[in-house]
Amino acid sequence: MLEGSKAAAEFIDKIIDAKLAGTEIEPEVRANLHRNLTERLENQIIHAILSLLEEHEQLELEHLVDTHQVDKVEDYLMNHGVNLNQVLAG
Repeated sequence: MLEGSKAAAEFIDKIIDAKLAGTEIEPEVRANLHRNLTERLENQIIHAILSLLEEHEQLELEHLVDTHQVDKVEDYLMNHGVNLNQVLAG
């Protein structure tokens, strides 16, 4: 979901830099930490989106994803009252 997102990558880098200020770590360890934090951020975003949907809407959304209709997800969310900008800002 966040692959290729420059903003997400910069956000994660800032978190790592703030928490490890002055601490030297191996590039591989940093890359793993970055991947883990990105995954956790994705999970938080997904949880926030799902919490705004009724159960039957969650099932419909799951069907879109399972049937590889990912191009319809954003429209589906907008049509069901989910403002992605607000979710991401929250």
